[in-house]
Amino acid sequence: MAVTQGKWVKLNQKGTGPGARSSHGITIVGQKAYAFGGEFTPRVPINNSLYIFDLTTQTWSTAESTGDIPPPRVGVTMAAIGTTIYVFGGRDATHTELNELYSFDTLTNEWTLLSTGDTGPTHRSYHSVATDDHRHMYVFGGCGVAGRLNDLWAYDVVENNWVEFPLPGDNLKGRGGPGLGVVGGKIWVVYGFAGMEVDDVHYFDPDGKKWVEVETTGQKPTPRSVFSSVVVGKYVFVCGGEVDPSDLGHMGAGRFTHEVYALDTDALTWRRLEDGFGGGDHPGPRGWCAFSGGRFGGEDGLLVYGGNSPRVAGRNLQMHLGIGHASQVTNRNRRSQVTNRNRRLQSNLRRRSEVDAREFQAVVVAVGCNQTFIADARWYVDEALQVFDIMLQRGVPSVSHALQTSLDPMDDEQNPLILHMHPM
Repeated sequence: MAVTQGKWVKLNQKGTGPGARSSHGITIVGQKAYAFGGEFTPRVPINNSLYIFDLTTQTWSTAESTGDIPPPRVGVTMAAIGTTIYVFGGRDATHTELNELYSFDTLTNEWTLLSTGDTGPTHRSYHSVATDDHRHMYVFGGCGVAGRLNDLWAYDVVENNWVEFPLPGDNLKGRGGPGLGVVGGKIWVVYGFAGMEVDDVHYFDPDGKKWVEVETTGQKPTPRSVFSSVVVGKYVFVCGGEVDPSDLGHMGAGRFTHEVYALDTDALTWRRLEDGFGGGDHPGPRGWCAFSGGRFGGEDGLLVYGGNSPRVAGRNLQMHLGIGHASQVTNRNRRSQVTNRNRRLQSNLRRRSEVDAREFQAVVVAVGCNQTFIADARWYVDEALQVFDIMLQRGVPSVSHALQTSLDPMDDEQNPLILHMHPM
């Protein structure tokens, strides 16, 4: 039976963790998640601390590290094989692309510089990595010194060397923020940004040493990049991502989505998952997140931490830490309930608002930014983004006043935008 439903679980966070950030990396070893790198202000690396989140106690701590500690960076990737974490590439505070490969031994807390310079892949950031769980870490694409890349490499952790694979043809354009996963011995490249958001799917067969582009069908996602992804069995899961890039490039936030899709790599069909969107545990629309596959509560899932969200102005960095599980149960009643409730809410907004409905939806985003709160009523996000510039020109204070006088703050059905808010 095909996967049709997923469930998000928002994890409580105790202790001092990384805080809100994007363009960072995270990976799981045993029952601990390790986070490194990232930015709060675009292109400004925050620090080079390695943070550890205990999935059992749900508590953050900071590793007391020794050895070749990597400098701060953004657009970095992390992957784990056994008890060792591998950190590759990224971009430093001078906006220089990097190609160092570091390892971190989680048993000794020691960093080791494994390769740099002319050894291995060229300098890059916003690339993708995947592992085959026991021996190889694969690196694909990213933003290089001279443009976007489409090369594929493997680091052999047994032989301690890099292996370069044949380049694909012109149909697999260089790209940043793609999905990368290993299924059935093949390395799959899914979507990404190649000057525009793209929706092509390819795989590399290491045995045949050839690239293959595949045609997919079903409930196919729209083009996107910088999404979270994970492989579970024969499925490649894609969660969220940027579907419309900002004109400011990396300096600005584009339009994001919350959707979760699964690609069946045998049937080459896509299916959209029901994942509880609209509920309090859902991470909402976001991209540029740190993510990792792992197990939680005895189930395989996707860990998502931080990222860039459009729900308030600029590059809003959420501190949501959640696990998504996939299952084979369909819940059409819940889907119908959410749809009907959203229609009622939208109707109430149009009747009660003192401003145009589209502007009102953008108002909530502005007020959320002004009060450092975020709202759970997410269906308005797409329209809000389209009128956000107009709202800013009119000024947050006046719009905020319109919001406060147009709704009854004690009416949960007609005013979810105030009651359903969470501190950032």
